[in-house]
Amino acid sequence: MKAESINASLRERFIKTPLWWAGLLMVFAAAIATSYFWNAASIDRHAHQMAELRARLVFNMIQTTRSWIAGHGGVFAPDSPELTNLLVREGELHIRLSSLKPINPANVPNAWEAAVLHRFESGAREVVEQDGAVFRYMAALVVTETCMQCHAQQGYQLGDIRGGIQISQPAERVFAMVAQQHRTNLIVHVTAFVVIMLLLGTSLTTIRKHVLQLERERDQRRKTAELLADKVAELEAAQNELVQSEKMASLGRMVAGFAHEVNTPVGVAVGAVSHTLESLAQTENLLDQEEVTEAELRAGFATLREASSLALSNLQRAADMVASFKRTSVDQTSGQERDFAMAELIDDVFRGMHNHFKRTAIELVSDCPQMPMLHGLAGALEQVLNNLLMNSYLHAFEEGARAGSIRIVARMAAADQLAIDYIDSGVGMDADTLARLFEPFFTTRRGKGGSGLGMYIVYNLVTQVLCGSLQCESQPGQGLHCHIQFPIKRSSSVG
Repeated sequence: MKAESINASLRERFIKTPLWWAGLLMVFAAAIATSYFWNAASIDRHAHQMAELRARLVFNMIQTTRSWIAGHGGVFAPDSPELTNLLVREGELHIRLSSLKPINPANVPNAWEAAVLHRFESGAREVVEQDGAVFRYMAALVVTETCMQCHAQQGYQLGDIRGGIQISQPAERVFAMVAQQHRTNLIVHVTAFVVIMLLLGTSLTTIRKHVLQLERERDQRRKTAELLADKVAELEAAQNELVQSEKMASLGRMVAGFAHEVNTPVGVAVGAVSHTLESLAQTENLLDQEEVTEAELRAGFATLREASSLALSNLQRAADMVASFKRTSVDQTSGQERDFAMAELIDDVFRGMHNHFKRTAIELVSDCPQMPMLHGLAGALEQVLNNLLMNSYLHAFEEGARAGSIRIVARMAAADQLAIDYIDSGVGMDADTLARLFEPFFTTRRGKGGSGLGMYIVYNLVTQVLCGSLQCESQPGQGLHCHIQFPIKRSSSVG
């Protein structure tokens, strides 16, 4: 992976740096030049081969002709200068016969021919050389049976070398024939170089433009992503603040409900104690009189007993409310696990919400059969039930204007699973509203005090804090049914 990353970085750097392209252009230029010079050498080599083949062809024709003449009795001609020039063609091709044992003085070899004839005697049969501006070809004449008719007196035997034929031609003629091929070779390679350079330059320029554009877009996307991440962080922070505000608002509603509920028994107790004091004063007055009847005293004591009993019962009721409030407030603010009884927890929730429901025709029902003491996040569960009750009060029963019932059923679904069914008989909701029930800030009471966070908090508390599941079912006119299930521990303090 590291090597691939390095290669990708080098490719990207090469594409973005035009100065590096010169190196690639030089490589292609070297390749084109190499191809040109190789083809030029090949053309020259073929020119030499063509000159050699031409001379060999002429030699073979001469040999064939001489063999035919010898086979038909030969031709005799007197020794004369004209005989010497017999084999010389007019034009560019010159043919000459020479021998180390010439019969005709005109066939005496020059220095080059003599050297070649000696090489023939050493085993060579033809020699090709370029002597300045002339191509020279010379092939050996081997003694055959037909040759013995005229040359036996020279002492030759079959297979001996009796001379050679030289065929020379101007080199300019040969190179003139391949000059056009050299021009074509040059044009092809120059054209190929120009075309390749144009294509390569255009391609690299286009790729570089695209790479730079992609980099600009990538940088822009990165900046947008960073900006979006900052905005998301701000939104999450604001959402967390709103969630905390909603939690505190829920706790505030609970405090207000408890305060209102505690006010009644405390007020009654205060009135009873005040009445007790009045009864004590009246009894003391009776005792100050010279005559008092037993009936009057008993009546006074009965009033005192009744007032004291009323004060005690209301103070006990207030104490229960304070204890319930203490449990609920500590649970929802500390977030600590504790032992709790499910029935008592539901009663605490109902007591905290009683101020909202007491003047409505909504019945609150707890269906919690005998269960073991549990250990867990009681505060989170209370918050879930509080938010569900408030959601039903506001939406299902239109702030208490509709009659109906809310039923909370709790049971152990397994040894370590607590199942709670929350059922109200309110107005229900359609499929679109149900699908968006747990979306943050979604509410059907926009502008009427709805924050849209109540059910969102419920969902997060159940799935994230309690590590459970939550499914809701509803149809218009058929209320809401929420099924909650999450893992729970049994209290270790109970045997």
